[in-house]
Amino acid sequence: MASQKGTRDAADEQSTLKNESVSEIQFPGNLANLLVDLLSVDGISAETFLQIDQFDKTKLDDANAMHTSQEYIALIRRALELTNDTTLGLRLGVMINVATYADLGVFAMTAPTIVDAFRESEPFIYQQFPFMVLEILPESDAFRVRFIEQTSSMFDTFKLDMVMSCINAIAKFLCGGEFPLREVHYQFDAPACTEAHVEAFGCPIVWNMKYHQLVYEPEQANW
Repeated sequence: MASQKGTRDAADEQSTLKNESVSEIQFPGNLANLLVDLLSVDGISAETFLQIDQFDKTKLDDANAMHTSQEYIALIRRALELTNDTTLGLRLGVMINVATYADLGVFAMTAPTIVDAFRESEPFIYQQFPFMVLEILPESDAFRVRFIEQTSSMFDTFKLDMVMSCINAIAKFLCGGEFPLREVHYQFDAPACTEAHVEAFGCPIVWNMKYHQLVYEPEQANW
C-alpha cells in the first residue's frame, strides 16, 4: 500500500501546484498534432480546427515546441465544440505513448517495475493537471491506480478519460503490449453508450463506484 509519506508528499505537491500560476504549466507540442490527427478522422480539417485566436499555429511545425495551458485548453475546448464527442479524451489517451512526453518516457522505460514507472509519472500528472491526484496502490487483493478528480463538466471528463486511458496505454507499451486490466471504475453514472470505454480499456467498466480507478491483478505491480 502507498506509504503515508508518499501520500503526504503527493498532497504537498498538489497544494503547491494549485497555488502556481496556471499560465506557467506547459504541454508538449505534439499533443496538438495528435488532436489534429484525431479530428481529421472525424472529417474536421486542421484549418477548421485551428481557427483559435489563443493558439500559436507556428508551433505545429516545431517538434520541440511547448504549449501554454491557455493554448492547450483552447485546443481542447475547440475540439469538444466541433465534435460534441464525450469520448474524445479516451480516443486521445490511447494515442499517447512514451514518445509524446520525452522526459516521462525516459524515466518510465528505465524504471525496474511498472509501479515505479507509474510513480515516475506522478509529477507529470501534477504539473499538467494540478487539480488531479494520482494514487498508486499495490495491495494484496489488487493493484489499483486511482485518480482523484472532480468531474463537473465535459472538459473535466475529457481530462480524466485522457489521463486514465493514457496511463493504461503507456503501461501496455512498457510491458510489450500485454498489461490486462481487471476492471475500470468510474464514480459517475454510465453514459448512454459505453462501447468507447470498453474499446479503450478492453475490460469490464463499473459505474457509480467510490473512486475513478484502474484495477489490475496484484502480481502486475511487479511487472
